[in-house]
Amino acid sequence: MLSMVTGNIVNSYKAKEMKFSIILRFVILGALWLALSYMVVATAKPITLYTWFVVIASGIIIFAPMYKKYFGSKRK
Repeated sequence: MLSMVTGNIVNSYKAKEMKFSIILRFVILGALWLALSYMVVATAKPITLYTWFVVIASGIIIFAPMYKKYFGSKRK
């Protein structure tokens, strides 16, 4: 009985830690992506549709797999 209680406490702690690490990954990658996207847009002399396509496509390439992995399908 005690092992079940301590096991639940440890699993609960790991779940909270995992959520924090996931959020931290999103924040770090988001900040890096924003900085690089700003550099692309700032250095583009005429901002064209192609420039916006590159920025949006890079965001999809970075964030879609992470979203799908952590928030997409809820398998247990």
